[in-house]
Amino acid sequence: MKTKELYIKYTQQARIEHLRWVNNIKLLISGVNVDEKVIALNPVESSFGKWYYEKAILLALPNSQIVLFDIEKLFLSIHDVYVKIYPLYYEKNKSIIGSIFGKRTHVSSHETILVKQHYEEIVLISDKLKNKINLFEKILHAIPDETFEELLSFDNQDTPKGVPLKSEDDRKYHYGARCPS
Repeated sequence: MKTKELYIKYTQQARIEHLRWVNNIKLLISGVNVDEKVIALNPVESSFGKWYYEKAILLALPNSQIVLFDIEKLFLSIHDVYVKIYPLYYEKNKSIIGSIFGKRTHVSSHETILVKQHYEEIVLISDKLKNKINLFEKILHAIPDETFEELLSFDNQDTPKGVPLKSEDDRKYHYGARCPS
């Protein structure tokens, strides 16, 4: 499988993982006992976050960079809304006995209304996010295979002559896609 096809597949899988994440929130607020670990609270630890920060950000070309930044903004805003739901189901009245028997905390009628409003907000943001992911996938399809291979093989090339090798201390630090290396 070509690198381009692989990254398109990663993008499609990330969209599916995002949909699962949103669906698990729906199950949670509907009364189904969903394990706390299934709905990642930390955006970076979620499957979608791993895709974005490990794979998608490598493809920040001039024609895709704005779309990627929009994806990140929407992705983080969804998690900001979920942070408002999380404590009502996982932190409120935590007890050892309740956790042993899998008993969920009781959510009041007022909190239920509030949670449903937050979920509706998540769905609206999620729709925008899915549209941006679809746009990003179209951009990936439009990138020529050669450009794609060159872009992603950049990290795999040996150090050119005349460029000093990194010292042991330099290798301890990892720089993000937006930082100079």
